[in-house]
Amino acid sequence: MVDPELLRAAQGGDTMAMNDVLDELSPYVFKICGAIAPQHGPDAAQETLIAVFRHLAGVREPAALRGWVRAIAVREAVRMAKRNPPGREAAGERAARDGGELSVEVRDVLARLSPRAPGGAGPARPGRARRGAGGRGARPAQGHGEVPPAQGAARIQKGMAVNMAVNDDLDPVRRLRVMAAATPGCVVVERVIAAPFEEVWAVAADLEGELPRYQPSVKTLRVTPGQGDRLEVVALGRAGLCASFAAVLRPGWCWMQSRTSVFGLAAVPVEGGTLLGRAGATRRRGLRMLAAPLLRRAFAAELDRFESRVRQRAQ
Repeated sequence: MVDPELLRAAQGGDTMAMNDVLDELSPYVFKICGAIAPQHGPDAAQETLIAVFRHLAGVREPAALRGWVRAIAVREAVRMAKRNPPGREAAGERAARDGGELSVEVRDVLARLSPRAPGGAGPARPGRARRGAGGRGARPAQGHGEVPPAQGAARIQKGMAVNMAVNDDLDPVRRLRVMAAATPGCVVVERVIAAPFEEVWAVAADLEGELPRYQPSVKTLRVTPGQGDRLEVVALGRAGLCASFAAVLRPGWCWMQSRTSVFGLAAVPVEGGTLLGRAGATRRRGLRMLAAPLLRRAFAAELDRFESRVRQRAQ
């Protein structure tokens, strides 16, 4: 179960806490979606987690979280499974027969799903969440970030690196879309770079050496290792301003948060290269709508410089 204090921090807009809650929920959701809709499991898991995080503030009791998430995951996976050609096994039947905890959970939720309910995020009034938390008649939460067109998404699974554990969890770019959708004002730009994952991520992971080269507002960056994959990052801007970030860095994934902004970078191997995603937002509420179009242009230019650095290092 997700720690109640961690859940409350995520509900309050702490994106580092969101990252940790996503760590907890993602494998569970991926397992459910993969069992019900094997061909569409990753997409179903992504859409499930976007719905969950967009309505996370509506969860009143941490103990109800798991059941609510399970119901949304089953509904979304069933909707995805129905896209299969005729003659495929009925959605959820195989998972419900396989035995074990998952089959019991799947049978339980499928039994409670109304055949007339829409194929949306989840049932009405799920898991003691307030009305609007992902169910029928729900009111969408306001001010969330965008979910970009899935550029290169159909190719993600073909080239996925084994060490990124895609068999039991979301790939990093889908994870970035979830975080962006849950973060108010967050903008995401994606691009396929014609280079191996290792070469692309070598640039991304070298925060001190490379980030100031493709991020023009940063003059220098100082990184202090923390516990596990956590970092403390201090950025000095070219205008003389200084910002401290809490950060997490692991293969294919980087997320940083300061008092005023968030920074996300994710990469995954695809056919023909590497799909790279850049996300970011201002945490200043009054500037979010104004900042979004500016960030979109800035991130596109930033990825131009990033791609140039990948080519230069490969020479």
